[in-house]
Amino acid sequence: MSAAKRELKPLAVLAAMIAVAGALLCLAAGMSNDRRLLGMGTLCLLVSALAFLAWALTATSEMRRRACELTGERPDLGDDEFAARFLPEFAGRIEVLAAVRSVLGRKFKDLGGARFWPGDRLAEDLHLDELAPSDLADLPGSLSRALKVSCDRWPDDAEGGWRTVRDVYLSALEAAGERAGAPVPAPVQNPERS
Repeated sequence: MSAAKRELKPLAVLAAMIAVAGALLCLAAGMSNDRRLLGMGTLCLLVSALAFLAWALTATSEMRRRACELTGERPDLGDDEFAARFLPEFAGRIEVLAAVRSVLGRKFKDLGGARFWPGDRLAEDLHLDELAPSDLADLPGSLSRALKVSCDRWPDDAEGGWRTVRDVYLSALEAAGERAGAPVPAPVQNPERS
């Protein structure tokens, strides 16, 4: 569960308690044929549904705010500056890095995709799995088209998937390297967040 959802957990618990009360009132109304109890139970269920909706919308907007805040404070870097700062070992492969940055920038424009840095965690920092799940699922296809490589070149969840933006870059470099017959980069894990 993300931090935003954890902070809003009391609202979800309250909504669940109201839903249980509504269900019990509806059950009691059914047993006693009391329309007033049925109305109160229905009202409780409606209130709990609205509370769950408020919880989901609040959690989503909080995750979006955090992701945009993270990327919004970052400077605009050109492709050469980006490579020199974050992936200097692949500075000679600017065309691949630029293609990945371009795809990320287009797919996740509303979250500041052009400013995703290699140390960003896809789920924990950027919340892509919850804010843009279809764009995240389509990312391998978009990268394949941009790099002109096969779609089966990307890791799936069974292989550990992509955890960080750096993993996306390394996978793209590997796929493009295999296409060109160039040596495949070794996935060097950088424990520091860039």
